[in-house]
Amino acid sequence: TNWGANLIIGTHPHVVQNSQWIKLKNGKKAFCIYSLGNFANGQVKPDNLIGAVYRCHFKVRFYPNGKKSVSILEPKLHPYVTVYGSGHSDIHVEWLKDYTPKEALSHGVRSSNSSFNYNFICDVLKKNISSRYLVMPKRRRKK
Repeated sequence: TNWGANLIIGTHPHVVQNSQWIKLKNGKKAFCIYSLGNFANGQVKPDNLIGAVYRCHFKVRFYPNGKKSVSILEPKLHPYVTVYGSGHSDIHVEWLKDYTPKEALSHGVRSSNSSFNYNFICDVLKKNISSRYLVMPKRRRKK
C-alpha cells in the first residue's frame, strides 16, 4: 500500500484466508486478499479443495493535473469447490452456488477423509472469510 498498490491478492497457502482493507495514516488504502485458495487441483486435504474468485469494480478518476486515482468498490469473494471422482478422475471446478450437498457426499476426497461434506465447505468459508466480503449461496428449499 505504501508503494501505491490498490489491490493485493495472495494465493500461496492453498487455503482460503480472510480479506481486509489496509488503511494508512495518510488516507491511502488498499484491499488485501490474503489467499484465494487453490484452483483446479487433485489434493487430498479437504481445505485445499475450497477456493474463491475475487470480484470488484474499479473507479478511476482523472484529474486536470494529469494525475489519477483508482478506487476499489464492492469487493466480494465468490466460493467454488474443486471436484473429482474416485481415483482423482474428472477434476473440475464448480461454483458453490451450483454445488449440492448430495454431490459433496460423492466427492472423491471422501475415500480418504469422510468429514468432507457441504456443511464442512460452508464452515471453512465462514470461518476464514469475513461475511462482509463472502458471497454465500442462498439456502435451497427442499423439494
